Amino acid sequence: MKRLVSLLLAALMLASLTACGGSPGASGGSQAGDGNSSQGDKTVYTLKFGHDANEDSTYQAGAEALKRIVEEKSEGRLQIEIYNSGSLGSETELLESVRMGVTDMCFATAANSSATFPQMGIFSVSFLFDDQAHFDRCLEPGSDLTNALKKIVADANVGCSLAGCISQGLRSVEAKVPVRTPEDLKGVSMRVMNSETEILVWSTIGTLPTSIATGECYSALQTGVITALENSPAILNSWKFYEVAPYVCLTEHEYLISGLYVSDKVREKLPEDLYSLLLECVDEAAAETLEFDKENDQKALQELEENGATIIKDVDKAAFASLVMPLRDQVAEQLGVQDLVSIIDAAKA
Repeated sequence: MKRLVSLLLAALMLASLTACGGSPGASGGSQAGDGNSSQGDKTVYTLKFGHDANEDSTYQAGAEALKRIVEEKSEGRLQIEIYNSGSLGSETELLESVRMGVTDMCFATAANSSATFPQMGIFSVSFLFDDQAHFDRCLEPGSDLTNALKKIVADANVGCSLAGCISQGLRSVEAKVPVRTPEDLKGVSMRVMNSETEILVWSTIGTLPTSIATGECYSALQTGVITALENSPAILNSWKFYEVAPYVCLTEHEYLISGLYVSDKVREKLPEDLYSLLLECVDEAAAETLEFDKENDQKALQELEENGATIIKDVDKAAFASLVMPLRDQVAEQLGVQDLVSIIDAAKA
């Protein structure tokens, strides 16, 4: 009887060892927590990538670029599954999910990231960048600014890293009424991103700011809960906000920065060579996405007009800037990010 028990225990141990070894083509079952390279490992590792924008968005283009580059360069060993349109939650929920290791990667705007990384709130100060060329210099992979932001996230040590940065367009106001000056927004209920700095900026301009999810904005405009919002042309067009708020007013107040966050659990899941490859591919995908975003915004402006939106170009940007710019140094001091402002200023032409 004892011999039978011993044989059974040995068989169970052998089966367990075989299962842990994995098999070619297994999905996501990495046992490479020691971080060593796994030469000859044919296991397929799968990562979940979430974002809250739809299939026509820069987020989707960025996720697809990363998926294509990673899967090609890893020869299929590393796969990325994309979950768009908020199917895994809002940006703030996604970032928390990435920190916990439930979701592997996500995009989140600087504004929505500021609840976790308060320093990111500086990017909610409008008119921070002089023009597109200035913004491009600041955000290109490997720039002083992107490296500084990566360090901020790393130093926070909250379960994720910032792998790269992209843009989600140049934001303008869309409203149920035409907007040309700050006076036109006095007392107007306006949806803004979930950030203390965003609320400060739009309160200073004179609006009544409120933070609601992008997916709820159409009904909020339709029912009069809000009268205005602000976003990039591509986002405004893709969500069809022009159907209930027909005036797209080119305030062009903010170049939106979004981070690509990677869970620390990913480093534990992947062999060292695949983790390094993933980070390399993020830089390549980010550069590609930045170019896509500019083209996407211009295309969206044309489509907005074709879809019946009224594009208001004669906006008094100087009037908006004069109200907001004094906030820059105040917010920078409050957040302790004077160094970021110096980096941005140093990149001016």
